[in-house]
Amino acid sequence: MSVHQDAVAWLDERDGNHVTVSVHVDGGEYRAAVLQAEGVLEHWRGDDTETGHAWAGIAREDISEVYVVGGSLVLDVTDVAEATIGVGPEQNDLVLVLDEDVRLTIVERLS
Repeated sequence: MSVHQDAVAWLDERDGNHVTVSVHVDGGEYRAAVLQAEGVLEHWRGDDTETGHAWAGIAREDISEVYVVGGSLVLDVTDVAEATIGVGPEQNDLVLVLDEDVRLTIVERLS
């Protein structure tokens, strides 16, 4: 499997679970969080929100890797080329590299 396929598989395995999503920018001497959200991770096709209903009748493979967190945060991982799985202390996270110094981290909240 490719890194991209591994990331999508990680997300699919956690569909319906509670996650925290954050975007961090690494500025060398500092690391800043620019976005954080949490809620239930759902694949857009199974999402029972306005977003899910809007996309429900559209069967396009180029947008098949879209997820919703908490009913409002939309994650499109279609073009993710670099990712790391299980780097946190509980090995339950996915880190997507968005740019050289920008990372999106998804952590599964374990009960």
